[in-house]
Amino acid sequence: MSREPKVDVFLVIPIVFLILISGTILWSVAPKLFPGYLFLILAGLAAFFIFSLVDFDILSLFSRHFYIASVALLVITLLLGKATRGVIRWIPLGAVTLQGAEVVKPFLLVYFANHLNKNSLFLMSLPLVLIFVARICWLRNF
Repeated sequence: MSREPKVDVFLVIPIVFLILISGTILWSVAPKLFPGYLFLILAGLAAFFIFSLVDFDILSLFSRHFYIASVALLVITLLLGKATRGVIRWIPLGAVTLQGAEVVKPFLLVYFANHLNKNSLFLMSLPLVLIFVARICWLRNF
């Protein structure tokens, strides 16, 4: 069964406007960074269209898996992450680094949207506590 993505014009127009402005500013300030920025924008747009084709009912089937993976990634960030500017945010993966809190945001949104009607306050607070602990762990360096 093929499903066409629903496009909200009032959401897409500001996004395109912000992409154009940010791309113009980046091009004028640091033209060498623009190709990487363009690649990331295209990858984000591809992910947007792919996920817009997926029905939320299918995503909600995996919401517990998303939650467990999110908490695991946040714990890995605390254990293996390196401190940058006094805050543990980044997981070194060879030549690149991964910011765990940014990766888990969409997964936690799916989980919370699916389980918000239930009493899951503890489960909602666990990722928040892990992110806050990562932010204050810079105290251990002093």
